[in-house]
Amino acid sequence: MWVKACYDISQLRLARRFTDDDLAVFALAHELIKQGKEYSDVQAALGAGQRGSMPETAVELLPAPVSGQVLALREALEERDAHIKRLQTALDESNGQNKLLERQIKEAQAALLDAYKQIGRLEG
Repeated sequence: MWVKACYDISQLRLARRFTDDDLAVFALAHELIKQGKEYSDVQAALGAGQRGSMPETAVELLPAPVSGQVLALREALEERDAHIKRLQTALDESNGQNKLLERQIKEAQAALLDAYKQIGRLEG
């Protein structure tokens, strides 16, 4: 979270009192995130000395709703992850079947070799 990157959290106490500058930092971060900026943009703006201004009402500080596009991307990622898990399971099953078949082939080859040896002894 950007607060961890911008503040030394080890110095924060439960009874921490935020200064006006802290509130200006929060206001800028809120404004930039609401505009769709990344946390790195917030950090760069703060590093450049930018600060936000406090809104007239607390309603303006409500979190911006997550856009439909973000929700669609999250859903697509979840579907992709589920598909990857299904493919991995199928791959694991195939690998297990291949190992079983390889073992059976070796056993059949050994049995065939023994049969040829017995035929050779019987003919000779």
